[in-house]
Parts: sequence; C-alpha cells; structure tokens
Amino acid sequence: MRSDLVPFISDPNVVLALARVVSAAWTPLPSEAREGGAIRLELVDVIRASGLPAGTTIEMAGKRLADEQSRVRERSDRWNSLPFEPGGLLLMALRPGTHFAGLAAEPVDSPSSPAVAALRRASEIERIEPLEARRTAVGQALTAHEDLLRDYALDWLGRRGLASRTEGAGTIARALFAPDLPASSRSSLAGELTSRHFYRSDLGAEPANVLVIGSLARLLTAAESARPLWTQYLAACLTIGFSKDPLKDAEMRAGLIRAVTDPPPRRVIDALQQLLSADPQDTRVQELLDAWRAATH
Repeated sequence: MRSDLVPFISDPNVVLALARVVSAAWTPLPSEAREGGAIRLELVDVIRASGLPAGTTIEMAGKRLADEQSRVRERSDRWNSLPFEPGGLLLMALRPGTHFAGLAAEPVDSPSSPAVAALRRASEIERIEPLEARRTAVGQALTAHEDLLRDYALDWLGRRGLASRTEGAGTIARALFAPDLPASSRSSLAGELTSRHFYRSDLGAEPANVLVIGSLARLLTAAESARPLWTQYLAACLTIGFSKDPLKDAEMRAGLIRAVTDPPPRRVIDALQQLLSADPQDTRVQELLDAWRAATH
C-alpha cells in the first residue's frame, strides 16, 4: 500500500474516502515472516464511490512484516508504516471487493484537514467537462497550498500527458511565476518542468524546451537566495551531451540558449558571474557561463 494517492484519482473504479480505523487484528504467517491484517474501517467521508454512503463499515485485508524493526526499514509500504490504531483517520484509495484492498493511505488529523479538501477538489476536477475547463482548473491547482492537489495537477500534465508538451510546459511555467504560488512549491514545479515529460534535449530549440530553459533562466535572475538551486536545474538541462558529434552538440546547446529572449542574455550572464565570484571552484556554474557567453556573443 502506497502513500501517494495521486495515481489512483484518475481510476473511476477506485474508492476515495476518509476512513476511521475501528479495529485491527493480526494473524502470524510464520512461513512468510509476515502478519496478515484484517482492518475494520468506518467510511467517515466518501469522496468518490458508488453505493457506499458515509457511515458504512468495510473490511480491508493486507500483510505487514512480522518483525517491528524490519517494518521500520520498509516504511514505503503503508502496511509497515501505519499503526492502524483504533480511532486513527486515514485518507484512502481502496479497491472494492469482499475485503477491500488498500491501494494508498495518508494519515490525517481530522475530517477538516486540508488534505481531505484537496482530494475532493482533485476528484471534482477529474469530472469537469468540457476538457478545456478541466485544463483551466488543473492550471489553477498548480498554485494550491496543499501538496496533494498540486501533485495531482502535475501528474495530469506530466505522466498522464493530457495536454501537449508545449501546453503543459507553458501551464507550469505560468504557475512558477504566479504571485499566489507558495515559495516551497517552486522547486517541485521546476523539477517536473525539467523531467522527460517536458524537456527533451534531443529535440533542441523547439517550443517546449525553450519554455523550460527560459523559465529556469528567469528563476535564476529573479531570486539571489535560490540561485544555486536553479543553477542545478539549468546545468542538468544544458551541460549534458546533446549529440555525439562535438559540432552538433555545441550548435544545439547554443541554439537553445539563443532562443531564450526573456530574460536577456546579459542578465543571465551577470547572475552566473555573481555565483562564480562567490565560489570560483564551481565548475557547473563556469560551464553554464561559458555556454551562455559562447551562444550570445
């Protein structure tokens, strides 16, 4: 059982609900070095399900490692990391059946937790019609303060690819500079923007790639305190090999840098020079500076 609910929001057959643990019974399975669990759950708030009203009691079956210390080391499986204590609240994705299968679970403090509202909103967005209105709602979700809703929007644009690369990159780029974006969210948006979902170095200076590099360059020139972070992202995109042919490699890198007009080259070079002055041994910054100079002079 995972901690990430996001991949299951798109599956209409998965139950999304806030559940309260009623009881947990464990049976040793010595041959597997595990314990079989029978967990009774009360559905406190049914976010998405057919024929399951709030107040319904269900049973969920699963297994956890028998050794407590082993469970600590294998916490990525929620069966090992959650205590399933009576009264505990879990935001869950469940596969229906005689015994429900737990797909993902995240503990919350109360029914009014922001994560509950975020999951509800993500489920609502999934059903919005027409598609253009759904895309607008996804763009708004990128600036959400709740991680779950923002991660849903990134998953919609990236892994699921429900917008073109250029449209998706543009949507994330706009969110990066939205005044209401929490500062703590900027890194996760930039990380997704530089992923293979959007940045394809083999395609050179095409629109989506230019949006990615331009956005990172704007971040680099806008915030002095976070410059080392944006330098890492830029270096990961530009100091890689574009081609085995040295001439083509240099041409593709220079073409991509030249295609970025905002911010102007001088501002990027100035920001990189300031970073290099602070740490003259930073070869990554030196490579970026050399590449920007070569492309724009």
